[in-house]
Amino acid sequence: MPVHHSLAWQRRQAFWNAADDTFDVVIIGGGVQGACLFDRLVREGYRVLIVDRGDFACGTSQASAMLVWGGLLYLKQFDLPEVIRLCEARDRLIGQHGRGVDRRHVSYLFGDPVHRPRWVIRLALQLYWLSALGRRAVPVWSAPLRERDFLRDSSVRNHVRFEEGGLRSSDAMFVFDWIDRGSAAPNGVAMNYCEATAGRYDTPARHWQLDLTGTLEPRARSVTARWIVNAAGVWADAVNDRFGIESPWQQLLAKGASITIDRLPGHHDTLVFDGRGKQEGLSLVPWGRVSLWGSTETIVDRPDTGWRVDSDDVTFLLDSLNRHLVRPHGPNDIVALRCGVRALVVKRGQAAGDPLMLSKRSRVWRDPDRPWISIYGGKLTGCEQVASRATSLLRDAGLASRSTVPTSGNDLLATPAPPIDRVADIDVPPARWCRDHQMCWTLEDYLRRRTNLAQWLPRGGLGRNDEHREKLLQVAEVFVETTGRPATEQLRAYSERIKREYDRVLGRHPMVETTYA
Repeated sequence: MPVHHSLAWQRRQAFWNAADDTFDVVIIGGGVQGACLFDRLVREGYRVLIVDRGDFACGTSQASAMLVWGGLLYLKQFDLPEVIRLCEARDRLIGQHGRGVDRRHVSYLFGDPVHRPRWVIRLALQLYWLSALGRRAVPVWSAPLRERDFLRDSSVRNHVRFEEGGLRSSDAMFVFDWIDRGSAAPNGVAMNYCEATAGRYDTPARHWQLDLTGTLEPRARSVTARWIVNAAGVWADAVNDRFGIESPWQQLLAKGASITIDRLPGHHDTLVFDGRGKQEGLSLVPWGRVSLWGSTETIVDRPDTGWRVDSDDVTFLLDSLNRHLVRPHGPNDIVALRCGVRALVVKRGQAAGDPLMLSKRSRVWRDPDRPWISIYGGKLTGCEQVASRATSLLRDAGLASRSTVPTSGNDLLATPAPPIDRVADIDVPPARWCRDHQMCWTLEDYLRRRTNLAQWLPRGGLGRNDEHREKLLQVAEVFVETTGRPATEQLRAYSERIKREYDRVLGRHPMVETTYA
């Protein structure tokens, strides 16, 4: 592989070349729970390594609804304490992480037929507002609805408007901000495309010996860890099995599929439509250049079966969306397909149930015999609560930090502001800058997680008829040295994936057949 001279790539290679090193904590999994905990522990003064076998936020954390909910659905289960906790967590994120989270208005729409009495929703939203101690705007009945022009009259017989939180840029960038802050400190090390393949606990020495393998480049090394935190998300059970950890909890998995379409004119607020069964909780979210519609809830047997949108998902999502829109949309109107797998925590051995009724709360469990913590489930909103709980378990176990680092809001943000590139009228940081400053090593990292190009431009950024191919080829040139593959080969592989996971699912064929020679 050619030598790359960016400081980010040099730091990566230096990690692989280092001799055995000891960390206070190794976190397995770079999704939102692991990333938030990484930042928290670094600020507490611990020496921390976070690893992910793919890119950071490449799993469920890149497939959210872009909202920071306060736990409204838990009112259905009369779980008021959880609602209060999540409202507090949401408002803390809005107040302390304004760079990534802001206030969002949500309109709950009543149509024909009415599935829930309006007084029930009114009462629930008033209780929801009180649960947040009045920190959000008071719910307003029949406020002006700017979205009425593109909605059918039958979908908007009445509505109530309230306030939640939302992500400013994207869920993947929200996660990366935690990684970026933690890795800016000398006691924080972050490694994507780095898998914990095996480990042994040394009982007399009271530490783990962890084997790490590169999934981007053929590298390997071992590190020593005083504690391991399993934050692998939907793969948490598999990671525990690999290391011989037996827990009283397990995760049921629910697939959530969504679609994006060109942003509807006048779409400003998140719209939640009154419904039951599979129609319950479907929302239309304004997000940059697109409107995001979803998501489904379908139990799957293992993570690998849940990461792809299929034709049945598309049919359901389009049919349910077209019930509400004046102008129907078809497969050719879809800009992007999004799909994630949610982890629903249950007691070990519990059979599957209705995913809409199963709790999405988290569990943080400490192994009684070995220094190992497992994080199960959880919502983006509660990531700081999960981090606080895991940190408390480490302290209670006697893990002392080695140093003190500043704890104020943005003092660890060492990454400079990026210059601006322009792709199809979208302002984005240049690929070279993302490579040099954001641990961005592949074409997909850039299109899907460091920018929103793959979600805001059709066919993963290629364009409906490959009109952006030349620009993407230029982007791929940036990653020749990090992937060891020519730009044409990178783009060919990416294009083939788009054909499998987008074109074939939608029954669509590009008008332009592209060659990559």
